Amino acid sequence: MFCPNCGNQIKENAAFCTHCGRKIVIEDLPAQQAKQDEAEK
Repeated sequence: MFCPNCGNQIKENAAFCTHCGRKIVIEDLPAQQAKQDEAEK
């Protein structure tokens, strides 16, 4: 799982990013995952 703010990898159940401190909101994750998937292609 990746932080939607800074893009660093975070734990799957993280409530906050340990790199930038942003609160992880579940609604943010699908869009971030789609970006991640596209970047890996």
